[in-house]
Amino acid sequence: MIIGEKMKSRRRGIRGDRRGMSLVEIIIVIAIIGILAGVSVSLYGQIRHANTQKVVEEVETELKRQRLSSMTKAGKSYLYLYELGDGYYMKTSTVKKESFDTGFFTTDGTKICGKNAKIYKDSVGTSTEITEANGNFIRICYKKSGVFDYNQPSGEEKNTNTETVIIEGSSLYQIRLVEETGKYYVEKM
Repeated sequence: MIIGEKMKSRRRGIRGDRRGMSLVEIIIVIAIIGILAGVSVSLYGQIRHANTQKVVEEVETELKRQRLSSMTKAGKSYLYLYELGDGYYMKTSTVKKESFDTGFFTTDGTKICGKNAKIYKDSVGTSTEITEANGNFIRICYKKSGVFDYNQPSGEEKNTNTETVIIEGSSLYQIRLVEETGKYYVEKM
């Protein structure tokens, strides 16, 4: 009998407390949700910044590889940066392209970023976004001596068709090519 009364009192205790949540409990829950939302927004910004840095690092790595290759191998090699519908790509080839060729500029290049960033070529103060629709791209070439090749064979475009590569994402970076030395400078703007 005593055990039965204890069970009844427990059931009454569980069922009898129907107050709901207090104002203090609601405020604590709202504060926790606010903190989590703030942290997630800041993490998203850091992830986007890291993605822009990753693109810059990939281009830098390929520029170093391209320079070394031009100094050790015979013939010219060209580094292309171009945009397709799903993002930006990078490709190395011994073929010099004068215009955008959909048979050449394909997804078989290395995808360096999606549509969350934009890449521009800058020549004499005019920035132009590289897009498939505009039919433009960035072409970078080194001479055997390791300096950028800005030569312009008769009737053709310069072998290197930009002075600056601008990468815009959550941050803005500029890779400035120095013709005389073959060096480049990365600047966060």
